[in-house]
Amino acid sequence: MGDSLFLTFIGPPSCGKGTQSELLKRSYNVNHMSTGDLLREVIRKKTKTGKEIQKIISKGGLVPDRIIMDLLEKKFKTVNLQAGALFDGFPRTIGQAVGLDHVLGGRQRRLTAALNFEVDFHEIIKRVTGRRIHPASGRIYHTIYKPPKTPGIDDITGEPLIQRKDDTLEVLQQRMEIFNKTVSPVKEFYKAHNLIININANQSPNLVFEEITEKLANLGITKTF
Repeated sequence: MGDSLFLTFIGPPSCGKGTQSELLKRSYNVNHMSTGDLLREVIRKKTKTGKEIQKIISKGGLVPDRIIMDLLEKKFKTVNLQAGALFDGFPRTIGQAVGLDHVLGGRQRRLTAALNFEVDFHEIIKRVTGRRIHPASGRIYHTIYKPPKTPGIDDITGEPLIQRKDDTLEVLQQRMEIFNKTVSPVKEFYKAHNLIININANQSPNLVFEEITEKLANLGITKTF
């Protein structure tokens, strides 16, 4: 098996997986594979699959394993796996976890660790419901943590910001219910393989990053720069 760094990030909506993925990608020089990004790309293309995904997500549902694994397989063909990879928000089901093992094993690779982001539900509510988006650019603001200069207005264009349909409390509660139901078995799966590393995601992004790098260092994995 290869010794490249392969990490999966497990955690509820807005636990900070995306932020930490960006920090780790630069510090360890690895590929970042976000299922959220892959799904949004398909949605933007407005294909039949994209429309199916949009309908599911807007209701707080879980995208089927067959779609997720197909997107991941296609992504694998475009990256250099020798550099390793961070799997942001994946796997979310046992089927996906087994599928990832199969895909990596078929390429003589293996998962290094599963980072489990732990965060309080009240904190998740604040992070999700306060998020605002500039539709044209994708710029993200937050009413508490990253407010625009003028409430509800994009700093650069002066255009209105929106709240995404899946950033409401109602949809969040549905997503959390599904997350807790499907991800618990995934955690047990990785615990059985001694791969789980718990991360306190209630902290600031910098402190979360420090905790991750310290725990990876305990495994003998150090930053490349």
